[in-house]
Amino acid sequence: MINSRVQMMVNMECPVELIEYKLYESTSTGKVYCSLTFNNVSFNKVKGLKAVIYGYDQFGDSMGDVNNSLECKIDFKEVLAHNRQQKTDNKILLSGIHNIRRIEIDVIKVLFEDRSIWNKDTSESERFELTKIKNPRILEYVKSRAGSDANYFAEQHNDKWTCVCGRLNLDDQSTCTRCRRGRDDVLTNYSDEARINNELKAIEADQAARQRKAEEEREQQLVIAKQQSKKVTIYISVAVAIMLIVGVTVFGYMTKFTFSMADSQLLKEKDNTVVEVVKDENVIKDENIVQDENIVQDENVIKDENVIKDDETIVKEDSVSQKEAEIVLPKVDTEKPVVVDGIIDTSFVESGGSNGYGDFTIKYHKNGSITTKLIPDITKPRIMDIDNNGVKEIVISYRIYLPELSNASMPSWDDVYDFDIAKEELVFASREYPEYYRRYFIPSIKKLEANSTDSAEKDTHAVLLRAANDLIDGNFNPDANQEKITKLLE
Repeated sequence: MINSRVQMMVNMECPVELIEYKLYESTSTGKVYCSLTFNNVSFNKVKGLKAVIYGYDQFGDSMGDVNNSLECKIDFKEVLAHNRQQKTDNKILLSGIHNIRRIEIDVIKVLFEDRSIWNKDTSESERFELTKIKNPRILEYVKSRAGSDANYFAEQHNDKWTCVCGRLNLDDQSTCTRCRRGRDDVLTNYSDEARINNELKAIEADQAARQRKAEEEREQQLVIAKQQSKKVTIYISVAVAIMLIVGVTVFGYMTKFTFSMADSQLLKEKDNTVVEVVKDENVIKDENIVQDENIVQDENVIKDENVIKDDETIVKEDSVSQKEAEIVLPKVDTEKPVVVDGIIDTSFVESGGSNGYGDFTIKYHKNGSITTKLIPDITKPRIMDIDNNGVKEIVISYRIYLPELSNASMPSWDDVYDFDIAKEELVFASREYPEYYRRYFIPSIKKLEANSTDSAEKDTHAVLLRAANDLIDGNFNPDANQEKITKLLE
């Protein structure tokens, strides 16, 4: 994809610089208006300025020496503070300039709050070109690394250099006047499109390899889970068989292997009867006082008694057989352990840069299987159970890049996500967890505010605290792209 060249005019000594402009055409009158966004690079607060606007046609050519320029005065209702960007309060009518397609701004006077004035005098404005990043893949990659205001390739221009934010700087400046990014950093990492493209391809290949590895691990986990399930089934079957054998053996021993409590009691009664008969016979023989007739009578009596007992035994055996037929061995139920869907574990691997970005992996149960989800190119999240319901939420911090602050002082906004097992994706849910902002986010910002001595940082902290309190009260609904909180901070 071809990168477009953008021509800019800048005065290196001017305390105010043009960031961007927009052109508007009235549908009713055909008149052309413009709005301008300025940035104050000085430490004095600016109340207004005077500038000359030059107009160019669709071919980039000046539209003549007479009617191609317009002088205008611009006042700021709210003073323009140091390193603050602000749009003009009203649109400026470009009267007398026709067929205009592009403009350039040359600031000739600046009025400060203390009534002092800066004049252009002998200082010169110069034109230079910026190379805008048009490839959406490379632009997204550069923004994720360098910041949301990075829209250009960094370039060396003889004794000057341009930053990714679009500011022209002198070669002896180690940091950018506008955004405070380091010269060596941007010229090394964000100046060569081919190098950035190769680096991006390497990252995408690495992410694809990680994804494949995660899929392979998931398949291995499925195989292991199936094998373990089979082993558990075998172990349960063996345990049930052993319990059954032991139970049958113990029951058989208790019932003298008749497997009937009634039959075992009957055998005990028979044994007792035989012992008594033997004792009676021994007494008769030892004493020798009983006559043969009496012995015969006694034997007949004994026989009659045995007949009676045999009859009773037959009756009891019949009843025992009926009871034995009614005995049913207890059933042994085997239940498999229930596996609940949910997050098992999480891991985070940094990508190797200095900005703390990396790949976040979630391992979870779904429909009895172990699955993994890879979420690439984010900062290390925090895993916590905010509402103490046993389900963990995921908190991700996003840095908001503001040009007036250094990279180390950039503010961060926290968003809360739920992980939807069914959809296998993160679901934006900051509005659902006001307790997180009350218990964690607000105290951390107050601590930073107490330790800060910079007025710009304190202003930023105040905006974050107001947004968090509005969210708790239901008056602020953040979005997944952080556009609303960024707009508040700007």
